[in-house]
Amino acid sequence: MSWIIEGSINNNEYSKNGNYQVMKLVLRISLFCLIIVGILVSLFGRSYFYKHPSVDEIVKELNQNKGTSECAQGFDTLAYLRKLNLREEVNELENTVGEKLDTFILQNMAFACFCPSWLKVNSLKGGNYYKYGYYLKPASENLTLPDCFRAGTIITFVGKVSHRESVDEYEQGNELTYYYYKIHRPYFIWGERCFDEYVVNAFDEIDSIYLPRQIVVE
Repeated sequence: MSWIIEGSINNNEYSKNGNYQVMKLVLRISLFCLIIVGILVSLFGRSYFYKHPSVDEIVKELNQNKGTSECAQGFDTLAYLRKLNLREEVNELENTVGEKLDTFILQNMAFACFCPSWLKVNSLKGGNYYKYGYYLKPASENLTLPDCFRAGTIITFVGKVSHRESVDEYEQGNELTYYYYKIHRPYFIWGERCFDEYVVNAFDEIDSIYLPRQIVVE
């Protein structure tokens, strides 16, 4: 009988040890699952409970402060004109003794092409800018005008005209070599680029738009 009792006791101990090991394994698995759940909640739970604003809503909020942007601030026009070294009248006619010169009153049309964009003011409705339009060529470096004029600017030139040849027919036309110019007020020029607003591009990304200042000199 003694060996049967001993055997029963040993079996009970093995059973207890087995249950203990199972419980430890279950606890470890449970703890591991809790950790995984915590990580998932921290990563995705916030986005589930919190609605992120759309890109359009973000842009709208950003543009609410547009009044404080660089373009909305005051601008020193005179300082910018000095930086351009823009003189409203330059005369070098003393170097043209014996030259046959004509006077041209031209207006800038700001065509979106490489075509001549300065037209005679009395030919603006003609529509033929190859016939009535002019490329400008200063007779000296001192007469060079900055490339900043906007449409509507009128300048009087004194000079001579020749035909400009080019491989590209769209770049041919009249070329005015001028020895004198006078800019008429008011005139219109482009200023330096400044931040204007935020927009949403085709890829649903936020872009910053920078535009040149539009300056009127009166």
